[in-house]
Amino acid sequence: MNSKLSTRASNQSSNLIFPNSKHSNSHSDIDINNKFFAMSKRSQISIFVIVAIVVVGVVIILMFLSKGGGGIINIIEQRVSPDVLPVYNLVEDCLKMTGEDSLVWIGNTGGYLVPNDNSFNDVAYYFSNGENQMPLKEFMETQISSYIDNFLVFCFKDFSDISNFSVNYSIVKSKTRIENNSVFIDVNVPLDISKGDRKYYLKNFKTEIPVRLGVIYDVNKQVMNEQMKKKDAICFTCLKKISEENNVTINMFDGENNTVLFVIDDQLSNINGKGYSFYFANKYE
Repeated sequence: MNSKLSTRASNQSSNLIFPNSKHSNSHSDIDINNKFFAMSKRSQISIFVIVAIVVVGVVIILMFLSKGGGGIINIIEQRVSPDVLPVYNLVEDCLKMTGEDSLVWIGNTGGYLVPNDNSFNDVAYYFSNGENQMPLKEFMETQISSYIDNFLVFCFKDFSDISNFSVNYSIVKSKTRIENNSVFIDVNVPLDISKGDRKYYLKNFKTEIPVRLGVIYDVNKQVMNEQMKKKDAICFTCLKKISEENNVTINMFDGENNTVLFVIDDQLSNINGKGYSFYFANKYE
């Protein structure tokens, strides 16, 4: 990267820069009242049954809603025996760490597991040959999942550090969901666990990483929408507005061959106590 073109999209004198709710005592009344009592009792029972059904219904609905993004999750939660908590916790920790690594990786490449051929120093061009080449959010979700599928098992070597356990695992299959304030990763990895003469089975794991990747993706999309309005220039006033509305900083650096490197810095995201950065490049003819 060469000289810094702009540390924040603000304080520019020009909009464009061109880079290169009663009864009686009679016998009949008593019978009636007895009947009324029986009916009332049955009514009360019916009310209790209805209330119970409503309560169960509410619980089921709540179980359908994920606390992070309002998405659908599995009703049946995996039961974890206390005997195998060391193994379960190790996998959860591995998943969190690998998930964080995956976000750092795709942030450095513009959203790709394998750097795009059309890139600047392994950072994907979002604008090249006058075209918008920004990847879809769904594509980025698959790239994060692929990273987890390929690298999570490298953490499993630590099973050898847990005494009295024998763990065999199968293929990792993960699914990623990018939301505004977090990234959610669900992993299916069958584990056959033995401890003495007892055997256990675990399969489902999940983690939430507090990175505002959904917000950052929308920022990138807005930047590219502005870019396509004026293909040979950068609207600094537009970038300033986008950065202020989304609480991010947009940095730009001048690169070789008429390339401008964009870096979206978000201090409201958190990976290991630090903010998060996402890179992409634009090439001007």
